[in-house]
Amino acid sequence: MSHDWDEVYARLIASHEGLTEEQSARLNSSLILLMLKHVPELEQIQAYLDESRAFSLATPLEA
Repeated sequence: MSHDWDEVYARLIASHEGLTEEQSARLNSSLILLMLKHVPELEQIQAYLDESRAFSLATPLEA
């Protein structure tokens, strides 16, 4: 399955429109948990968490 990643990003951004910062954070958390339901291996989930954390800690030039 292939996605138009620009469209996916646009839809993600649109889903946050009109939300408070707290509501936006809850939307992100809910989305992550829903998506992780489709990852069968705990090791793979941990790898995603580790990669996401490293990305979050990187300066914009490193990302």
